[in-house]
Amino acid sequence: MQPVIFAHGFLGYRRFLLWEMFPGVVETLREEGISAFRIQVHPTASIAERAEQLIKQITDQIGPHESFHLIGHSMGGLDARYAASPNGLNQGDRIVTITTISTPHRGSCLAGRVPAWWFTAASWGSKWGQYLLTGDQRRYLAALAENRWEGLRQLTPAYLHQEFNPRIVDHPRVRYFSYAGRVDYSRPSLVNWLRRPAWLYVLRNDGENDGMVSIQSAQWGEFKGILPADHGAQIGLRLIPGTKSSFDHVGFFLHVVRDLESVEKNRA
Repeated sequence: MQPVIFAHGFLGYRRFLLWEMFPGVVETLREEGISAFRIQVHPTASIAERAEQLIKQITDQIGPHESFHLIGHSMGGLDARYAASPNGLNQGDRIVTITTISTPHRGSCLAGRVPAWWFTAASWGSKWGQYLLTGDQRRYLAALAENRWEGLRQLTPAYLHQEFNPRIVDHPRVRYFSYAGRVDYSRPSLVNWLRRPAWLYVLRNDGENDGMVSIQSAQWGEFKGILPADHGAQIGLRLIPGTKSSFDHVGFFLHVVRDLESVEKNRA
C-alpha cells in the first residue's frame, strides 16, 4: 500500500506537554506493515503556506515521485485539498485519496467569534513560555509567538464560501472521502459544562456538530458517516489527559486505511 500521511488541524502539534494528537495511530499502522507519517506544519498560518509545508515534508519523507494517501483532521483537510487542487499546488497526480475528518469545508461559525485580545494574549504567552520548553514544544510556541492568525480567518464560512471553495476545485484524479462528528453536551458534567458554550453556539447556527464543526460543513466528496466523538477525541486528544474515551480512534483509523487499501487495489 502507498504511504498514509496524517495532517493536523488549526493549532495542531504532535505532542505538547501531556497532550498528543493521533497517539498510537502511526505506530499501529507501521506494525501492520503500512508506511505512515504524521506531518507538523505551522499551527496558525494560511492554508496555502501550510499546504506547501505539508508537501515539502512529505517529499522529504518518501521522495518526490511516490504516491500517497492524505488523511486530514479539521483544517488539515483544507490543506490537503489545496495541495491537490489544480488551482493550488496541483499535486493530484501524486495523491491517491484525500480523507477529511471533521474538516470545516464550509467554515465554522466559531472562527469569527474569537475576540481580538485573545490573539495578543496567546502570542504574548507563547513568546515567554517557549523559554521553559525544548525541542518541538519550544518550536511550536515560537510559531505561535509570531502572532500570525491567517489560518483562523480562513476558517470562517464567508472565506470558504466566497473564496476558497470556488477557486480550490477538486483534482479529477483524486478520490475524496469525508467523515463528520457529533456529540451531545446537554448532559450535566464538568467536561460538558466546559465545552457546552461552543457546542451550543454551533448547534444554533450550523446544526448538529462535534463541538467545533457541523456535520453539514464536514461533508465533502463521498461522505462516509458520522463519528460518535468530539473534535479532539476523533484523533485521540482528550481535554483532560489520561482520561479514557469511548471512541476507539486507533481502530477507526485502521478501518479507514483498510478502506483506502481497497480503493487503491480497485484503482490498479
